Amino acid sequence: MRLGATPLTSAQDVLESYGLSAAEAVEPELGATAARVLERVREGAAGADELARATGLAAGEVAVALTELELVSAVREEDGVYRAAR
Repeated sequence: MRLGATPLTSAQDVLESYGLSAAEAVEPELGATAARVLERVREGAAGADELARATGLAAGEVAVALTELELVSAVREEDGVYRAAR
């Protein structure tokens, strides 16, 4: 390291070096059905059928809710299983 160099070990360090701070995370506004599905997904990863059974919603309602959640990056799907993204 050069004399006087400051090590940057994270994105936060870079922001601080420029006198900036990270933006606060904003929770997206969700419909009641999407919020219900997200609450269940946060309890643990699940497939669409399991989410329908656990929430008591029709398969079509779960599909719409999952699409809404994917569009706002609240869930992600991998191999048919949905997981909370944050």
